[in-house]
Amino acid sequence: MPHTHFSQSGQVGIAVILVMVVMTTIGISLATRSASDVRTARQSQEATQTFSAAEAALEDILSRDQQYLEDTSTGEYTDVENVTVNYSVGKQNELTTELLQGSTAEVDVSSGSVGQQVVIEWAENVSCGSGSPASLLVSVINTAGAEPIARHYAYSPCDRADGMEVISAAGSIYDRQVVLTLESGDQYLRVTPIYGDTNILVNGNGWTLPTQEFTINSVAQNQLGRETKAIEVERTTEYAPTLLDYSLVSGTTIIK
Repeated sequence: MPHTHFSQSGQVGIAVILVMVVMTTIGISLATRSASDVRTARQSQEATQTFSAAEAALEDILSRDQQYLEDTSTGEYTDVENVTVNYSVGKQNELTTELLQGSTAEVDVSSGSVGQQVVIEWAENVSCGSGSPASLLVSVINTAGAEPIARHYAYSPCDRADGMEVISAAGSIYDRQVVLTLESGDQYLRVTPIYGDTNILVNGNGWTLPTQEFTINSVAQNQLGRETKAIEVERTTEYAPTLLDYSLVSGTTIIK
């Protein structure tokens, strides 16, 4: 009886080719993924390094005294390898900030003349029937005499029957506005909210206040890649802590 022989060499060859194609595809995929992972890790490392450099530049600037900020407009920070940081210092002649209840902001009015006025705006969405809009305690520090003295004012956006002057005038931005007239020797205003937190705006009425706060912008550029990071912060001018506002000091004895 005759026998028929089938050659399987062609089938084996095709199978080998298919296996090689599959393995090659897997190898290329793994190599591509590995390269992508390396690239992503490098970019992440560069981004972290760049952001850290921008932060380091800010910390260095903020550690300087106020006179440095007054005298500086732009500068460069190069203490981080492969990263260049350029920074700028802007000066603001009005004070815009949020004050928490019991905290204090100080306003420099030393360049003002007798009769010039300072405008203080505060309070948003005032509703005297509900809520708790902040009242303001304002102290004016005067150094015309041998010893500094202070004039104290109290302003309320609503009548709480607490002896404060009730203010109804609206400001350009906020719901309440009070205008103070300077006297000879006035140097600073200290503003403290009570009954609640508030945003405030303080500026000169027809004249320019001295620098009240600094806006510092730090931009870091990584020289090895394309990473750029920018940070901006605001810093007010230096002033004494709140606890000194109501301190009583005597060289000998205190008589009530």
